[in-house]
Amino acid sequence: MEVRWNTEAKQDFFNTLDYWEEHNGSFEYSLKIMQAVKTLELELAETPYFLAKYSNKLKLYRRHFLKGKFVIYYDVLEEQNVVIIQFFRSSKQKPL
Repeated sequence: MEVRWNTEAKQDFFNTLDYWEEHNGSFEYSLKIMQAVKTLELELAETPYFLAKYSNKLKLYRRHFLKGKFVIYYDVLEEQNVVIIQFFRSSKQKPL
């Protein structure tokens, strides 16, 4: 499957990277997040339902990663062979 990001999710991802770079004074943790996201994208492309929980409220799947520190919410469009990441969040943020 192809993995795509909607605009809001991508912006939240970049904002998170910027936050951690500024907070830590280096880009090292941001690189760790980027690598974890890349790995997650590969996993979603192969097995989008593995380890996913479905939110009936949002009608989206969610996956926590990087030891539960971050979460993505996504939709699987089987007929189009696409996974669309709708939200990227820190697990410390108020839930959707």
